[in-house]
Amino acid sequence: MTSSESAEASSDDGFHARQDRPPMDTDKFWRIVDAAKLESGGICQQQVEVTVQKLSQLEPAEIVAFDELMVRLFKDAYRWDLWGAAYLINEGCSDSGFYGFRAWLITQGRQVYEAALRDPDSLADHHDVLRLAEFEVLECEDFLSATDMAYEKVTGQLPSFEYDRPRAVLQGKTWEFDDDREMQRRYPRLWAVVQTRCRDASQVRWDES
Repeated sequence: MTSSESAEASSDDGFHARQDRPPMDTDKFWRIVDAAKLESGGICQQQVEVTVQKLSQLEPAEIVAFDELMVRLFKDAYRWDLWGAAYLINEGCSDSGFYGFRAWLITQGRQVYEAALRDPDSLADHHDVLRLAEFEVLECEDFLSATDMAYEKVTGQLPSFEYDRPRAVLQGKTWEFDDDREMQRRYPRLWAVVQTRCRDASQVRWDES
Protein backbone atom coordinates (compact mmCIF):
# COMPACT_ATOMS: atom_id res chain seq x y z
CA MET A 1 0.00 0.00 0.00
CA THR A 2 1.75 3.11 -1.14
CA SER A 3 -0.21 5.74 0.81
CA SER A 4 -3.48 6.43 2.56
CA GLU A 5 -4.67 8.42 -0.43
CA SER A 6 -3.81 5.82 -3.07
CA ALA A 7 -5.34 3.09 -0.95
CA GLU A 8 -8.72 4.80 -0.93
CA ALA A 9 -8.72 6.52 -4.29
CA SER A 10 -11.62 4.99 -6.21
CA SER A 11 -15.20 6.20 -6.31
CA ASP A 12 -17.16 3.15 -5.15
CA ASP A 13 -17.19 0.99 -2.05
CA GLY A 14 -16.86 -2.44 -3.65
CA PHE A 15 -13.75 -4.58 -3.84
CA HIS A 16 -12.81 -6.00 -7.22
CA ALA A 17 -10.00 -8.52 -7.41
CA ARG A 18 -8.59 -9.31 -10.83
CA GLN A 19 -10.13 -12.50 -12.16
CA ASP A 20 -6.88 -13.75 -13.71
CA ARG A 21 -5.01 -13.88 -10.39
CA PRO A 22 -5.91 -16.27 -7.56
CA PRO A 23 -6.53 -14.54 -4.22
CA MET A 24 -4.23 -14.97 -1.25
CA ASP A 25 -5.26 -17.88 0.95
CA THR A 26 -6.64 -16.29 4.11
CA ASP A 27 -5.01 -18.85 6.40
CA LYS A 28 -1.63 -18.29 4.73
CA PHE A 29 -2.00 -14.53 5.12
CA TRP A 30 -2.59 -14.83 8.84
CA ARG A 31 0.21 -17.38 9.25
CA ILE A 32 2.63 -14.81 7.80
CA VAL A 33 1.29 -12.07 10.08
CA ASP A 34 1.37 -14.27 13.17
CA ALA A 35 4.88 -15.56 12.45
CA ALA A 36 6.19 -12.04 11.91
CA LYS A 37 4.62 -10.88 15.16
CA LEU A 38 6.11 -13.80 17.07
CA GLU A 39 9.61 -13.32 15.64
CA SER A 40 9.57 -9.56 16.21
CA GLY A 41 8.04 -9.55 19.64
CA GLY A 42 5.20 -7.46 18.25
CA ILE A 43 7.39 -4.34 17.98
CA CYS A 44 5.99 -2.46 15.00
CA GLN A 45 9.09 -1.58 13.01
CA GLN A 46 10.69 -4.95 13.63
CA GLN A 47 7.49 -6.70 12.64
CA VAL A 48 7.43 -4.74 9.39
CA GLU A 49 11.00 -5.83 8.64
CA VAL A 50 10.25 -9.49 9.36
CA THR A 51 7.10 -9.28 7.23
CA VAL A 52 9.13 -7.90 4.33
CA GLN A 53 11.59 -10.78 4.70
CA LYS A 54 8.80 -13.36 4.63
CA LEU A 55 6.99 -11.75 1.70
CA SER A 56 10.26 -11.60 -0.23
CA GLN A 57 10.24 -15.40 -0.28
CA LEU A 58 6.99 -15.37 -2.30
CA GLU A 59 6.37 -14.96 -5.99
CA PRO A 60 5.48 -11.40 -7.08
CA ALA A 61 1.87 -12.43 -7.76
CA GLU A 62 1.56 -13.73 -4.21
CA ILE A 63 2.90 -10.46 -2.81
CA VAL A 64 0.24 -8.61 -4.78
CA ALA A 65 -2.40 -11.02 -3.51
CA PHE A 66 -1.20 -10.45 0.07
CA ASP A 67 -1.56 -6.72 -0.45
CA GLU A 68 -5.01 -7.20 -1.91
CA LEU A 69 -6.25 -9.09 1.12
CA MET A 70 -4.54 -6.64 3.48
CA VAL A 71 -6.40 -3.77 1.84
CA ARG A 72 -9.70 -5.61 2.23
CA LEU A 73 -9.11 -6.25 5.93
CA PHE A 74 -8.01 -2.65 6.39
CA LYS A 75 -11.22 -1.39 4.84
CA ASP A 76 -13.40 -3.82 6.80
CA ALA A 77 -12.07 -2.18 9.97
CA TYR A 78 -13.11 1.29 8.82
CA ARG A 79 -15.96 1.52 11.32
CA TRP A 80 -17.18 4.08 13.80
CA ASP A 81 -17.25 1.58 16.67
CA LEU A 82 -13.59 0.66 16.11
CA TRP A 83 -12.69 4.33 15.77
CA GLY A 84 -14.36 4.98 19.12
CA ALA A 85 -12.33 2.18 20.70
CA ALA A 86 -9.13 3.62 19.21
CA TYR A 87 -10.08 7.07 20.50
CA LEU A 88 -10.48 5.67 23.99
CA ILE A 89 -7.36 3.48 23.95
CA ASN A 90 -5.07 6.15 22.51
CA GLU A 91 -6.78 8.96 24.44
CA GLY A 92 -7.64 10.68 21.18
CA CYS A 93 -7.51 9.51 17.57
CA SER A 94 -7.39 11.63 14.42
CA ASP A 95 -8.06 10.41 10.88
CA SER A 96 -4.39 9.57 10.42
CA GLY A 97 -4.27 8.03 13.89
CA PHE A 98 -7.14 5.70 13.01
CA TYR A 99 -5.29 4.79 9.82
CA GLY A 100 -2.32 3.65 11.88
CA PHE A 101 -4.54 1.96 14.47
CA ARG A 102 -6.25 -0.18 11.83
CA ALA A 103 -2.85 -1.26 10.53
CA TRP A 104 -1.80 -2.12 14.10
CA LEU A 105 -4.97 -4.15 14.50
CA ILE A 106 -4.07 -6.32 11.51
CA THR A 107 -0.54 -6.88 12.83
CA GLN A 108 -2.02 -8.38 16.00
CA GLY A 109 -3.20 -11.44 14.12
CA ARG A 110 -6.43 -13.09 13.17
CA GLN A 111 -7.80 -13.81 16.63
CA VAL A 112 -7.41 -10.24 17.87
CA TYR A 113 -8.56 -8.70 14.59
CA GLU A 114 -11.71 -10.79 14.23
CA ALA A 115 -12.61 -10.46 17.92
CA ALA A 116 -12.29 -6.67 17.66
CA LEU A 117 -14.59 -6.60 14.64
CA ARG A 118 -17.16 -8.63 16.56
CA ASP A 119 -16.79 -6.55 19.72
CA PRO A 120 -14.30 -3.65 19.91
CA ASP A 121 -14.52 -3.77 23.71
CA SER A 122 -12.68 -7.11 23.53
CA LEU A 123 -9.47 -5.09 23.09
CA ALA A 124 -9.62 -4.47 26.84
CA ASP A 125 -8.00 -7.91 27.21
CA HIS A 126 -5.09 -7.13 24.89
CA HIS A 127 -1.73 -7.00 26.67
CA ASP A 128 -0.59 -3.92 24.72
CA VAL A 129 -3.74 -2.05 25.74
CA LEU A 130 -3.29 -3.08 29.35
CA ARG A 131 0.38 -2.03 29.38
CA LEU A 132 0.05 1.16 27.36
CA ALA A 133 1.79 4.04 29.07
CA GLU A 134 0.60 7.62 29.19
CA PHE A 135 1.14 9.44 25.87
CA GLU A 136 1.82 6.18 24.00
CA VAL A 137 -0.42 5.08 21.14
CA LEU A 138 -1.11 1.82 19.34
CA GLU A 139 -0.37 2.41 15.66
CA CYS A 140 1.68 0.66 12.98
CA GLU A 141 1.11 2.47 9.69
CA ASP A 142 4.44 1.27 8.26
CA PHE A 143 3.02 -2.26 8.08
CA LEU A 144 0.96 -1.13 5.11
CA SER A 145 4.16 -0.53 3.13
CA ALA A 146 5.56 -4.03 3.67
CA THR A 147 4.17 -5.32 0.38
CA ASP A 148 5.66 -2.41 -1.55
CA MET A 149 9.10 -3.03 -0.05
CA ALA A 150 8.93 -6.79 -0.61
CA TYR A 151 7.76 -6.42 -4.19
CA GLU A 152 10.59 -4.03 -5.01
CA LYS A 153 13.09 -6.34 -3.30
CA VAL A 154 11.95 -9.34 -5.37
CA THR A 155 11.44 -7.66 -8.75
CA GLY A 156 13.73 -4.65 -8.59
CA GLN A 157 10.77 -2.53 -9.60
CA LEU A 158 8.39 -0.26 -7.77
CA PRO A 159 4.98 -1.91 -7.41
CA SER A 160 2.03 -0.94 -9.52
CA PHE A 161 -0.76 -3.07 -8.13
CA GLU A 162 -3.34 -3.61 -10.85
CA TYR A 163 -6.61 -3.94 -9.02
CA ASP A 164 -9.22 -1.56 -7.77
CA ARG A 165 -8.54 0.03 -4.38
CA PRO A 166 -11.95 1.57 -3.76
CA ARG A 167 -12.59 4.42 -1.40
CA ALA A 168 -13.46 3.09 2.02
CA VAL A 169 -16.90 3.97 3.37
CA LEU A 170 -16.97 4.59 7.10
CA GLN A 171 -19.43 2.05 8.46
CA GLY A 172 -21.90 2.47 11.32
CA LYS A 173 -23.29 5.50 13.07
CA THR A 174 -21.26 8.29 14.62
CA TRP A 175 -21.56 9.80 18.08
CA GLU A 176 -19.60 12.27 20.16
CA PHE A 177 -16.38 10.60 21.28
CA ASP A 178 -15.95 13.17 24.04
CA ASP A 179 -19.25 12.11 25.62
CA ASP A 180 -17.88 10.20 28.62
CA ARG A 181 -21.20 8.65 29.54
CA GLU A 182 -21.74 7.29 26.02
CA MET A 183 -18.17 5.99 25.76
CA GLN A 184 -18.52 4.22 29.08
CA ARG A 185 -21.81 2.68 27.94
CA ARG A 186 -20.36 1.44 24.66
CA TYR A 187 -17.00 0.25 26.01
CA PRO A 188 -17.39 -0.62 29.69
CA ARG A 189 -14.25 -2.76 29.88
CA LEU A 190 -12.04 -0.45 27.86
CA TRP A 191 -13.34 2.47 29.88
CA ALA A 192 -12.28 0.75 33.10
CA VAL A 193 -8.81 0.00 31.69
CA VAL A 194 -8.26 3.59 30.59
CA GLN A 195 -9.53 5.03 33.87
CA THR A 196 -7.12 2.80 35.77
CA ARG A 197 -4.29 3.95 33.52
CA CYS A 198 -5.17 7.60 34.12
CA ARG A 199 -5.34 7.10 37.90
CA ASP A 200 -1.97 5.34 37.91
CA ALA A 201 -0.39 8.10 35.82
CA SER A 202 -1.81 10.72 38.15
CA GLN A 203 -0.43 8.88 41.16
CA VAL A 204 3.02 8.72 39.59
CA ARG A 205 2.97 12.45 38.87
CA TRP A 206 1.83 13.10 42.44
CA ASP A 207 4.59 10.92 43.88
CA GLU A 208 7.21 12.68 41.77
CA SER A 209 6.05 16.19 42.69
